[in-house]
Amino acid sequence: MPLLLFILAVVVVLFILLLLRLFVIDKIRIDDIDDKAILITGSAGGFGRSFMLKCLENNMTVFAACRTKESAEKLRNECVGLKGHLDVFEMDISSDESVTIAKQYVTEQLNKLNKQLYAIVNNAGIQAEFLYDDFLELNDYKEAINVNTYGAIRVTKAFKNLVKKSRGRIVFCTSCICRFPAPGMGAYSTSKWALTGYLEVIRHELRDYGVDVISVEPGIYCTPLNAIEKTMKAMNATWARASNELREEYGEYWFSRGKRFFINVHDASPTDVTPVIDAYFHAITAKYPYKNYVVGLDAILLFQPFSWLPARLQELLMELLKWLSRAPKPAAVNRCRN
Repeated sequence: MPLLLFILAVVVVLFILLLLRLFVIDKIRIDDIDDKAILITGSAGGFGRSFMLKCLENNMTVFAACRTKESAEKLRNECVGLKGHLDVFEMDISSDESVTIAKQYVTEQLNKLNKQLYAIVNNAGIQAEFLYDDFLELNDYKEAINVNTYGAIRVTKAFKNLVKKSRGRIVFCTSCICRFPAPGMGAYSTSKWALTGYLEVIRHELRDYGVDVISVEPGIYCTPLNAIEKTMKAMNATWARASNELREEYGEYWFSRGKRFFINVHDASPTDVTPVIDAYFHAITAKYPYKNYVVGLDAILLFQPFSWLPARLQELLMELLKWLSRAPKPAAVNRCRN
């Protein structure tokens, strides 16, 4: 009986602490939110654009980076008359030169405004090629890493000293795909895994400077990043460039089922990105932010628990998920069995 009472007491205390965190501590905000200046990459669409608008609604100063001059001009025209202070500029995070020029520009504008840069939100990224590793070339991995990994590192290294001065925040959009090694996502997963390793290291390095390094790990959402038309076109091109021998090894049925699976997952994914935007906003405005934000029902109920399992159980669960989704095996595997 004493042991049972002890366990019950522990459960009650943990539950009370959880409520305290969710409904009291999480609600505490930093002072002078409307006086903060932040930098957002990938602001032209998707998560970046929605987050930019939320920050402007709260009268913040936003430096919105867009990859091309055209996308920057379009965003600038669309946001005329909004609250807050918006400065849209061109920055290609895959280019050292572009990031260096952008750093000089933002620094000059901050001096004119007499403000410090409080937060960097590394939101920009690409989906990368979506097929099994057999179909990917080394350049596919290089392209994903140059944007998703090196791009965020470029931006962070360029602007980090500004955030150190303000004792602010550096936020990275990683992905829950790092917790769930889905077949066909090799290039994307590799780039995000590498980024996760980087941010976890500098999290400890910057602690003495009072800088919080935070990751936001979204599940699968429907955004321009994974638009069906663009993804199908890319998958078809990757399949078409493969050798006849490789296509024969896997078979047309395997490829068509793979495309159908992606379409089904896309159609079942939420289009409302509000949870991700709220996580971004909490990360830069909460007095006591989380170190990791896992966002989305799929991320919370499947991807995160999956990552806690031993490797052997992960393999078994992945095989079960393949069976439930009727994922076909490569044609060569079936021929060997027959």
